[in-house]
Amino acid sequence: AISLISKETARPSPDAIQRNLQYFSSKGVTSIADVSANPILEEEPVEYAPLLQLKKESKLTARLHLYPSLGDDGDFSIAKQLLKKYCYDDLQISGLKQFIDGTTSAYSAALTEEYTDKPGEFGCVNYPPQFYKELVRAANQQGFGVKLHAIGDRAVGIALDAYQYAREASSPPAIRNCIEHIENALPSDLCRFSKNGVVASMQPFHLSLDRMEKLVRLGVERAKTVWPFRKLLDYGTVLAFGSDFPVADCNPLEGIYAAVTRALPDGAPATTCPEERITLKEAIDSFTKGGAYSLGREQELGTIESGKLADIVVLDKNLFSINTAQILDTSPLMTIMNGRIVYHVNQKEVE
Repeated sequence: AISLISKETARPSPDAIQRNLQYFSSKGVTSIADVSANPILEEEPVEYAPLLQLKKESKLTARLHLYPSLGDDGDFSIAKQLLKKYCYDDLQISGLKQFIDGTTSAYSAALTEEYTDKPGEFGCVNYPPQFYKELVRAANQQGFGVKLHAIGDRAVGIALDAYQYAREASSPPAIRNCIEHIENALPSDLCRFSKNGVVASMQPFHLSLDRMEKLVRLGVERAKTVWPFRKLLDYGTVLAFGSDFPVADCNPLEGIYAAVTRALPDGAPATTCPEERITLKEAIDSFTKGGAYSLGREQELGTIESGKLADIVVLDKNLFSINTAQILDTSPLMTIMNGRIVYHVNQKEVE
């Protein structure tokens, strides 16, 4: 999940967005889940009009999957209008998004126990748990999958409760509900993802940004379940990796390295629980197959197979024949989206 909002302006121009898209192509990114819409969906987000213009001019170099706000009133009329308007193969509404909590850095991630380094502080949730249950169920019944931002263990539990509630109300199996981030979770909650068909949408490079912060904020015991990649996979959960750009760079190779090593670029530990490392294949699958699954497009995207869309990146190294440190020295030679070369290391050769 990323944001296409340009750093230059809150109302990005097509040119500014196109520059971002070209940068993503240079990093081998061919599909994007954009969650940059306003917290309340009162009208069509201003960020979307430039995307539609680029689409009409055939200038999109990545598939854009938009997640406007889930809102807070159960009115899906605007979301349905957007669903009809943004319904293209490379520009579409793919679901709705809402926040449950904040971040551990700001002590606003919602925890079941107080912050170790700030006694009496438990973080906060934006709405009561029942609110999320009812709204997620309503969204699912209207055909919208939901992404819920949940970083702290209490927030993750609230999200899982909401998705279980919606699933028990016979939500369509094709609906793809996701929890975004999952930086800390109760051990007893980890098995609930696969049981309720919830995708774990996580950003591995955040380990490098965090730099042991969770150990300070949460203490030794709770830090045993931060970014629990291995445990979630072992429970059969679908992992969908991303970057959270512009919080972190959009380079998937940095995320792959972090997931495989749980280390900083210099090799020093980035966080606790090295046993949560995953294999190279699992990390690549999470950036490709898992991402496609989270969007409900696993029949079209995520693997190179006959009949699927030709979204391909060619790297200058074989990741399976180098040591892990060299992953960070790997770069795309070519990025192809829909069978068209959208980036080449020697760009002038293909213009």
